[in-house]
Amino acid sequence: MQKLDKTQVIYPFKLARKEGQIKFKWPVKDFSRLSSLLYQFDDSQEVRDDVVEVTATGHIDEQGLNLLDIEIIAKVYLQCQTSFKPVAYQIDSRVTYCALESEKDFLDIEKMYEPVVADDGQIDLAGIVEDELILSIPVVVNQSADSVSVKMSYGQLDEAAIAEAEKTENPFSVLKDLKKT
Repeated sequence: MQKLDKTQVIYPFKLARKEGQIKFKWPVKDFSRLSSLLYQFDDSQEVRDDVVEVTATGHIDEQGLNLLDIEIIAKVYLQCQTSFKPVAYQIDSRVTYCALESEKDFLDIEKMYEPVVADDGQIDLAGIVEDELILSIPVVVNQSADSVSVKMSYGQLDEAAIAEAEKTENPFSVLKDLKKT
């Protein structure tokens, strides 16, 4: 497995022509925008060395489009919105990109491919991977109800309280008497 520097770029046209495949790993902490959305472990908690595994495969389809299949696998920790504890979340994302030489070519590709412009024949794969990771994270994360230590009750009333509420005189009953006169 080839380990690429996060700032390194790939050449999608060359990868597609050769029908090549590149596999590599990046530490999750290297993605700054993603890191701000994750659970922040303090110094007393165990240090996490989580990685993002990426496989980029190039090929050319029947229309002659340069395609880049990207598979992203990562395990990240998000903050539970109920208990505020870390929750492990597995990301397994697969996206097919169509490498384009300019934005003018956007109209020529099919809707099933995500367009990506290759400036000078190269793309910043780290930026694409980080965008896909961010899009894969759910907006609200909650643990299962059984695993949350905080127990909640949802306003259960006893029968006596219900009976007393029904006995209470309606404050608008005075208006009935005014209507009769």
